[in-house]
Amino acid sequence: MQNHDPLKKISQLRAQLDDLRVQEQVDPDHLSSALSSASTELQTIERLLVEKGNIEKPLPFDAQDFLDKIINSFGDPIFVQDRQHRYVLVNSAECSFMGLQLEETIGKTCYDLFPKEQADIFWEKDEEVFATGKENADEELVTDGRGVVRTMVTKKTLFVDKAGDKFLIGMATDITGQKDLEEFLKLTHNQLELRVHERTSELEKTNLALMDMRDYLDKIINSISDPIHVKDRQHRVVLVNDAACMLFGCTREDIVGRTAYELFPSEEMADISWEKDEEVFTAGKENVNEETNTYSPGVTRTVLAKKSLYMDKSGKKFLVGITRDITDSKKSEEALREASVSSII
Repeated sequence: MQNHDPLKKISQLRAQLDDLRVQEQVDPDHLSSALSSASTELQTIERLLVEKGNIEKPLPFDAQDFLDKIINSFGDPIFVQDRQHRYVLVNSAECSFMGLQLEETIGKTCYDLFPKEQADIFWEKDEEVFATGKENADEELVTDGRGVVRTMVTKKTLFVDKAGDKFLIGMATDITGQKDLEEFLKLTHNQLELRVHERTSELEKTNLALMDMRDYLDKIINSISDPIHVKDRQHRVVLVNDAACMLFGCTREDIVGRTAYELFPSEEMADISWEKDEEVFTAGKENVNEETNTYSPGVTRTVLAKKSLYMDKSGKKFLVGITRDITDSKKSEEALREASVSSII
């Protein structure tokens, strides 16, 4: 007979996670299977509790699958390490940066992937986060998979699950080009100075369970300082991260459920946004466009907007959008052109 008792199913799920936690070595195939099973159990529990009127309706898509879509569509490397400094999660950008496949990364430490002198520094900084619980953001020299040394700004934050196990969540941004441009401007005696913006979004200070995919999704996307939004087939916003709320100068409640025509101050901007979104929905092709939009009174920014299609297991379509503010970069490019013209004259 099928079990319809949410409390019993929660107990069964906890037993599965405890069994996974006592594993001495990280087995990617076993971990993936266990996560998938846990995600299914969580969805069943949510459905049962919804039927009993105890919790709000869950997200309209598979949380684990959607988490993979989010982190792998993001251009900056993202990684998660356990207390033994082993990689337990990496996104596609991290694999591409290191020139490795996913299976070549999971279970390894920085000493397996980087030169020892760099790994010594990474290990020490990671250990500080594990020991103190304090977030850090440092500029580091990192050798990529082609042997090229890149200048990266790496943000690392501690995450503690309900069992008390510690994990480190890291996100890196390649600023090599910006550093090269800054050096060029100095050589031409131009006083322009490029600064790397501090990451303003802080990870939510709640005691989350690593295997709870819905909470984990919130944790990941809200730690990303680039605005992220998700729209349903009717072009209504169904999910935004903290950075998107900051960009529009609105609360999450003021954004969710609205369309471009209710968010942008001009109908012309809304028309363009709607048209580009519809192209993604109908053709299924990702598009990347440079746009200049007014998001709130007095706030006009030049952004690089990347939009891609996500389809859940039931066939429902969603649009995943990631926006990167390139206003300062455009100003720097203009300054570089002016400096080049001046040096020629």
